[in-house]
Amino acid sequence: MKSDSRSRTSTAGRRAVAGLVAAATLLASGLALAGQVILTAPSTTGITFSTGTNSATAICAYENALFDKDGNVTISCTGAPLSQLGTLALNLAGTKSSIPVSTGSTTFAITRTGGVLGRVDAALDVTPGCALTPYSVTFLDGTASPVPPVVTLSPGTIAAGGNCVVTLTSINAPVGTPNTFTVAVTAPASVLSLNASGTAASILPSTGSTTIAVARSGGTSGAVTANLAVSGGCSLSASSVSFAEASSTPSPATVTVSAGSATAGGNCVVTLTAVSPAQTGVPATQSIGIGSAGTLALSTASLPSIPVSTGSTSFSVTRTGGTDGAVTANLTVTGGCQLSSPTASFPAGNSSPATITVSAGSAAANTSCNISLAAVSPASTGSPSSASVSITQPSTAGTLALNVSATASSIPVSTGSTSFSVTRTGGTDGAVTANISISGGCTPSATTVTFAAGSSMPSPSSVTVGAGTAAGGSSCTITLSAVSPASNGTPNTHPIGISSNTPPVGCTTTATQIVSYVPDQTNQMQKDLKAGENLAILVDSSVLPLLSRPNYYMGVVPFGSMDNGADIQFTVSTCPGDFAAGVTYGPNCAKHTGPYGDSITFLTGTPPGGKAPPACYLPSGTTKFYFNIRPIKLPTPSPPDAPGTPSCPSGMLCRFLFALSR
Repeated sequence: MKSDSRSRTSTAGRRAVAGLVAAATLLASGLALAGQVILTAPSTTGITFSTGTNSATAICAYENALFDKDGNVTISCTGAPLSQLGTLALNLAGTKSSIPVSTGSTTFAITRTGGVLGRVDAALDVTPGCALTPYSVTFLDGTASPVPPVVTLSPGTIAAGGNCVVTLTSINAPVGTPNTFTVAVTAPASVLSLNASGTAASILPSTGSTTIAVARSGGTSGAVTANLAVSGGCSLSASSVSFAEASSTPSPATVTVSAGSATAGGNCVVTLTAVSPAQTGVPATQSIGIGSAGTLALSTASLPSIPVSTGSTSFSVTRTGGTDGAVTANLTVTGGCQLSSPTASFPAGNSSPATITVSAGSAAANTSCNISLAAVSPASTGSPSSASVSITQPSTAGTLALNVSATASSIPVSTGSTSFSVTRTGGTDGAVTANISISGGCTPSATTVTFAAGSSMPSPSSVTVGAGTAAGGSSCTITLSAVSPASNGTPNTHPIGISSNTPPVGCTTTATQIVSYVPDQTNQMQKDLKAGENLAILVDSSVLPLLSRPNYYMGVVPFGSMDNGADIQFTVSTCPGDFAAGVTYGPNCAKHTGPYGDSITFLTGTPPGGKAPPACYLPSGTTKFYFNIRPIKLPTPSPPDAPGTPSCPSGMLCRFLFALSR
């Protein structure tokens, strides 16, 4: 080569340049070359660099270098010092010495020191089966920052117990140390995390507690430990949990978190830290709220007075400010009174007031009983926590009133009757009397009712009212007057209508018996008929309001005579004893029945379209009608009212039950 730094290479020079060509970057066309190469120029070659030395290692930059016909290439070498290129090496500051099989990984970096002239490239090699991301790193001209900044090493397909060996090389920069390292591939690492599936979201202050567990996943190689800590004033039953070799069962199985000194409204946070070689998983923290059991108090500071001995009243216990956990209030009472319960309890999450009854018990009149409440921890005692109830002397004689719940509102003229009784309430001190008077011609079986001292049982137990001389269509009124010291109660009067059983004018039919229907509590009437007898039951205005309701019916059931199989014919008509077909109110007002009974359904008013309804039609304005019943012969004749011997044998009674219902 020429000493002016433009020379033709010798055979040795060509070999050096061949290295250059291998490292050069081909440009747009032909064999024109450009790039950068490191040349060592011994003095024996006669090469002289522009630095003035011919025995050096230098960086040669070239452009448009061309081969001549002999295969030689002429380059221009500026002879920059090699130190300006910099030295590449591995940076293993954060690199792990081992990684778990399959999913493990670690990172490392490449450094450039001593110079930043030109672009240099680092090439990476790794044990087959292992993987790098990426496999090369670049330093641009003028910078010591690698691109990318870190390289990730993963075990790839290498099995546990193997190694990954990484080697650093460069084609255009010196390589320093370290330029290789080894990472061991181990069994899967254990991942330790909190298992809060059974942990309460909140616990009560002071006495509250819950449990938490630690889970092991990812691998069971080796014995591992998790350290536990808690903040917020709570305490733990254990500060660490361990797992034996090849086991995923923790010891202890659960750790208790107690409220300790934590206060209501706060939070306690449990934190897990895995001890190497185990890893900390997710979740590693669990927050547990500190709830409030609430404040228990009486709903009122004062209670109404109650009578001595039999008196009672009630009060409530309230829960406010929190409903966490089940809580109880203890209740006490002084002065001889009694409580329906010595405690008031609230289930968890419930704040509905608890009701307690206080009775006079053995408390004396004109004294008082004091009630006190004390909440059982963790609940607190609120205000008011005490109350007083006065014990009074009640009216001693009591109140007298009529009991007419089973008394008929109407009875038949002449022979009709009903009954009532008298009640005594509010006190039984002393003997008392009620005077009974009846207006309108009716007659009572007694004119006074008495109560013995200390008794609420009347004598006589009931009073019968007969129609007496009252006229049909009139009424009688019962009046009670309490004799002092007893007082009048409500009701103390009761009217009774007197119904008439006189057939309407113009009726030509007759009945063996004619009675008025007086409904009792069961709305039933029972009658006996002999062979050849018939019954006409008068239903008047006192009953008609019931029949104005939808689907009311009157029915007849034979009983006590089923053995002889009595059949019954019954009709509804304006005249007693009218059994003719097509009676006054239409075809649906006549039927006959066997031993199991039948009924007639009633409607009132105007039927739709003027047609007869599928029931016995009572036109508007009807004031009374007769329900006619008679036994007929068997088998049932056709038509039903054909003559024949009645099914009730001579000398035997046929008993029938007549009922109003719906």
